[in-house]
Amino acid sequence: MANVEYCEESVMPNGVSAFVGFLLLCVSGVVFFCSYFVLVRAGRAVRLVRHGVRALGSCVGYSAGRSGQSVIIDYRTDDGRDYTMTTEFWVGRLPERGSKMEILYLPGNPKVSDIAPLRFRHVIPKVLTAVLLSPLFFFIALSLVWSGLERMGVHL
Repeated sequence: MANVEYCEESVMPNGVSAFVGFLLLCVSGVVFFCSYFVLVRAGRAVRLVRHGVRALGSCVGYSAGRSGQSVIIDYRTDDGRDYTMTTEFWVGRLPERGSKMEILYLPGNPKVSDIAPLRFRHVIPKVLTAVLLSPLFFFIALSLVWSGLERMGVHL
C-alpha cells in the first residue's frame, strides 16, 4: 500500500475565508446582544417585583405591533410627575379608554413600569428563560468568534 500524505489546505480562497470569518464575528455580536437583552429584561422584572411602587393609571389608547395589541397607560408618580407606558402585549379583552388600572414603577426610574399585580410567579418564566438562554447564546457566540477568527487566519 502506498503512503498517502494529507495536506490541510483551505478550500476557500483567503479573501472569501476572511469575509466568512468577518460575517461570523458579526453574527456573534448579534447573539451576544440577544443574550444581554434577555438578561436585562429578567433583571428589570425582578427589580419591579422587589422595589416597585404602586400607582393608579388610566388607559388612554391602544397600539398594534408585531406581538399583538398593546395598551397605552398614563400614570402619575408619588412626586407628581406624569408618565406614559405601553404594555408589551395584551391578552384578552382590551380595557376601555379612561378605565383605571394599577401599575408598578421603580421610584428611581419611573419609566420602568408594568401592570400590577406583578409577582415572582409572573417573573419566574423570564428568569428561567434568561438563565437557560443566556449561557446558550454566549457559547454559540463564543464558537462563532472562534470560527470567525480561524477563518480570518488568526490562530490563538
